Amino acid sequence: MKIIIAVPDFTREAHLKKILPGLLSSLVKKGARYKDMEILIGTGLHRQPTEKEIKRNLGSITDKVKISSHNYKNVFCAARSKKNIPVYLDKKLKNADSIITIGVVEPHLYAGYSGGVKVVSIGLAGEKTINATHHPRFLDYPGTRICSIKDNPFQDFIQEAASLLPVRYSVNIINNENGKILKIFKGRPWLCFKKAVNYSRKTFEKKMNRYFDVIICSIPSSKSVNIYQASRPFNYIINTRSPVIKGTSLILVKAGLEEGFGKGLGEK
Repeated sequence: MKIIIAVPDFTREAHLKKILPGLLSSLVKKGARYKDMEILIGTGLHRQPTEKEIKRNLGSITDKVKISSHNYKNVFCAARSKKNIPVYLDKKLKNADSIITIGVVEPHLYAGYSGGVKVVSIGLAGEKTINATHHPRFLDYPGTRICSIKDNPFQDFIQEAASLLPVRYSVNIINNENGKILKIFKGRPWLCFKKAVNYSRKTFEKKMNRYFDVIICSIPSSKSVNIYQASRPFNYIINTRSPVIKGTSLILVKAGLEEGFGKGLGEK
């Protein structure tokens, strides 16, 4: 029995050090063995995490189970989607008997909301798949909007790609503005994700009826490491259904940009 636990890379605060020990323990109680499990970090086209980062974010479980980082070149073609997108996925998923996903549910420019099985369909995908789904033409579809998961072709692709795999269970984390856990939803992937999104709307969505001359954005430290991640507030503000800025408005984002533009293929 091969169990893959797909987790996001460390640009998202998934509190893995807190969540994974309990999850692994529950699997062992149900008959699984540590040697049957593998934690696969969904880096997408981002850079590979260092050993120090893995230890810091995963904690003591690194001594119990195998930890791997996704390699976007080590993939297989599982199918072509309904929109003729090649579905290239990590080869480690090919022989998995059961896949568990851990994700952070938050607004996302393409997916509407991140989290759910996105860590598999995108985080563990090949270069061709990620480039195709992140092409600007996806934003031309009416359904591809921040905070929208219904009739969203990007979200539809995520679900379609994951359906090709034995994804059995999902853990979805919702953080507050300080990066602390606000709520956790666990269960069947799609149902669990929808519940998490519905809850998230109360936290992240607010209707505004005016324009602002200046918007000051706060982002978590995991998003401030490079321009690719730190640019998200600009994209989100610009692409909201009801504009909140004028042509002369100023958007301020405080970010350390320790990695400049970013070190991964996706950032470059």
